[in-house]
Amino acid sequence: MPSSSPPFPIWLVALIPLAFFIVFPLFWCFVVWLISQFSGWSRLASTYAAKSPPKGRCGQASSAWWEWPATRGC
Repeated sequence: MPSSSPPFPIWLVALIPLAFFIVFPLFWCFVVWLISQFSGWSRLASTYAAKSPPKGRCGQASSAWWEWPATRGC
């Protein structure tokens, strides 16, 4: 009887999640870029591009707290 060995090498099992976290965001960026090219967003952005940097004061980002409303038996 041959000795039992795992169906896949351990480095391959470790490589799959790592590849997912690298390949999926790159693929998603490509899909979004492709949609923007076909839908005309790049042409729209170049037509209405800002001529100068925005003026005004920079402030800190603000935050909000949103609480789920109580249904009270509804």
